[in-house]
Amino acid sequence: MNSTDSPDTRWLATLSNVDRARFMAKLLHGLSVGQRVLFYDDNLEGARQLNEANHQIAGFLVDALDGRMQRMFGSFLFQLTDAQAGVQFAQAWTSAKATLAADDQEQTLPQP
Repeated sequence: MNSTDSPDTRWLATLSNVDRARFMAKLLHGLSVGQRVLFYDDNLEGARQLNEANHQIAGFLVDALDGRMQRMFGSFLFQLTDAQAGVQFAQAWTSAKATLAADDQEQTLPQP
């Protein structure tokens, strides 16, 4: 994801408010794991960048839960200059998207 007009951000815009909040919560969880990886690797700049992304996404989540909508995912998220931070963000995004889809698939399966 490298643009504010990417397939992923367009996908995000199609989600309901509830699903968008679920996605952001899952993304925040993944970003916290990524920050730990970067701290462990002593990559403080990468950890700082992921922490800022985490902070901004948490703010989007609060706004979504309060019924306020704003443009999703500002330009900062696309300016992760640390390569490892970019990798961790991409992994968190992919994981959050996959688990959201898996959760939705599980909910549509017939119950025994």
